[in-house]
Amino acid sequence: MFLNKDKIRKRKIYVGIIVVTMVFSITLIVYLTGGVMYVYPHLMYIPIVICGFVFGTKYGILNALIAGFLLGPLMPLNTSTGEKQLLFNWLFRTMIFLALGILSGYANLIFNKQRRQINKSLFYHSFSNVPNPNYLRTVDYSNFDDEVLIVTILIHNFQKIVDTFSQLFHFELLNQIYVNLTNKIKDEKVIVTNNGGKFWMVINNKNIEEVNDLLERILLEDYIIDNIPIYYDFSFGYKIKNIKDIEITTELFNKTDNCANQALKLEKKYLIAANDLLDDNQYQILSEFRTALKNNETFLQFQPKIALKKDEIKLEALIRWQHPEKGLLLPGKFIPQVEETKLANDLSIWVLNEVIEKIKEFETKNFYPEISLNISAKNLFNDEFINQAIIMIKDSGITPNRIEFEITENTIMNNLNKSKGVLKKLKDVGIKISIDDFGKGFSSISYLTLLDIDYIKIDKGFIDDLIKDEIYAKIVKYTINISKELGYEVICEGVETKEQFELLKSLGCDYMQGYYFSKPLNQSDIMEWYKVKRDDENEKITNKI
Repeated sequence: MFLNKDKIRKRKIYVGIIVVTMVFSITLIVYLTGGVMYVYPHLMYIPIVICGFVFGTKYGILNALIAGFLLGPLMPLNTSTGEKQLLFNWLFRTMIFLALGILSGYANLIFNKQRRQINKSLFYHSFSNVPNPNYLRTVDYSNFDDEVLIVTILIHNFQKIVDTFSQLFHFELLNQIYVNLTNKIKDEKVIVTNNGGKFWMVINNKNIEEVNDLLERILLEDYIIDNIPIYYDFSFGYKIKNIKDIEITTELFNKTDNCANQALKLEKKYLIAANDLLDDNQYQILSEFRTALKNNETFLQFQPKIALKKDEIKLEALIRWQHPEKGLLLPGKFIPQVEETKLANDLSIWVLNEVIEKIKEFETKNFYPEISLNISAKNLFNDEFINQAIIMIKDSGITPNRIEFEITENTIMNNLNKSKGVLKKLKDVGIKISIDDFGKGFSSISYLTLLDIDYIKIDKGFIDDLIKDEIYAKIVKYTINISKELGYEVICEGVETKEQFELLKSLGCDYMQGYYFSKPLNQSDIMEWYKVKRDDENEKITNKI
């Protein structure tokens, strides 16, 4: 069991009381046994050595002087005769006491230096100099309220920082963030890191909004290392927890870790674990999902992608779950949990099989859309899934280029080298490839030259502010222009207004998707939508003639 500072302080008080008691007890023993002419004065070495070793040289010397005075002029050589000591005798004894006080104090210096080095290696990361998880067990939490705020700070792209610069560069960033957090959070707190992309905190402030605002301001500050400004993204997980009578270890942060990860997947800044039922509900969802796939509780909706320069329609397949008890569940309620497990492959195989079947059904109705589906990191980097998907498409009899895999920019950049190989394998079969959420992650045009892809899908975040902020319009225009030069077509998602539509059209966007054209529709509704659109187009052609 580690000793925290408060326990060490209390033990020193106990040792101090023992030392004082010993000094006066030994003085009394010497007096009652006949004075300093007998052996008992040597007992005084014990409290002097203890005092010097525990409290240091200063207190060792002070104790030695007090002991020397008590056994010096105040103590007879022989108490029965009243004979006094010679001056030389008690001065010499005092000098011996002083030597012992100094030596034991020096031993204290060496011991404390070694102890500090050991403690640093036990409780601090050697390179970042930030407390590690062991430090949690050394803290005196008596100054905290019974209920505190448990926090996880997740740095999303820390591995990219390590790969781009170095591990030491990353450690310096952790140290700068830690120092900033320590200095600017005024509440009682404990901060540790796993030396990866994560900080764990215990804060004596249950106002989550207030703490979140402060943490965002701290992490959004400029961090510059070797004259290089560092960009990173982050998310938070929070939980209010009663810590009375429990041991504070990293297990306490399991739920806030999960919340921070879920916030990343759901594109939120933070999530709160409101109660202990959160994880239970998530596990329940996972346990029910495989059954849902078999029992036809899941189904697809389709959202059109409108071509501006061609006479064609593309669709994006979006999964829904009609839960027997919870009702209709949208992807955000179950996809993040599923994608953390092997169920991600079962999910995507089910979606791919449904897409293949829908393509065949649409063909019987003279409707020939290209249909896209989302592919997760677990799918992309799983050879078994990729091989199974290729076999399914080949055996289906449909033209492979009728299927498009949407893969997020972050997924590809997590392992660029492997991504290149997998994308080439898919392209060799004829499957179309789209980079989804472009601009949201690494936002580097240069890596696109390394990938064999068909479409760039600009993230909705840029489209939302397209009209209000000229900067976003310039970014979108630049992305469209450079993509075309590289031979890629551009899809803009999240188009909801006529103003956005007109501007994107003028910028040269190839495809648009969003509620301005249509919300996600069931199969029967998408056919009705298509018929109305086809009739409108035929009418326009007739009017022109």
